[in-house]
Amino acid sequence: MASIFGKMGEGVRGMPKLPIAISLTAMLLISICLGWEDYSTTLAGYILMPTIKLNSWVIPIAALLPQVGQIAFMYAFAIDTNGRWKLIVAFCFYIISVGTDTYYKAHLSSNILVWIIAFAESNFLFTLGSEVAMTLCIGLLPIVLPGAIHELGEMLSAIHEELNRGSNQGAPAVQHEASIQRESRH
Repeated sequence: MASIFGKMGEGVRGMPKLPIAISLTAMLLISICLGWEDYSTTLAGYILMPTIKLNSWVIPIAALLPQVGQIAFMYAFAIDTNGRWKLIVAFCFYIISVGTDTYYKAHLSSNILVWIIAFAESNFLFTLGSEVAMTLCIGLLPIVLPGAIHELGEMLSAIHEELNRGSNQGAPAVQHEASIQRESRH
């Protein structure tokens, strides 16, 4: 059983974890924001599809499935690369997501360039920026976070020690300076 996350974790061994954790956290937040837009366009595209939906309450759930499915099956593959079927299922969810997104973004245009741009935007910005990025962050943050927390603790401890050392050294000097100023007034 090979794990992509395990291999990536080995790749950052010996590197400072705090900057990596900060970057991954930022990427996770960005992927959530892009994911919302991706979900919204999938929802809008699904609503526009010329099929009848009997239960309208199912529509938002059905629109969420392609994103959740991609993340779940990409993650399942990343933790155990045995079983390419997981990638095939993730790819099927990807096709649904990109198809509904592209349809929503370009359905009013007969210009092929608009369709190509809509496909590229949905594919490269939103799929890579939301589902793939979120999958990577979910898998890598637990690997780097313990080291990052340890590094942050060491950094805060060093800052605390330096501030204490500075205040202890500065106090007599300030007191001495204040006594000189008092004597000069008299």
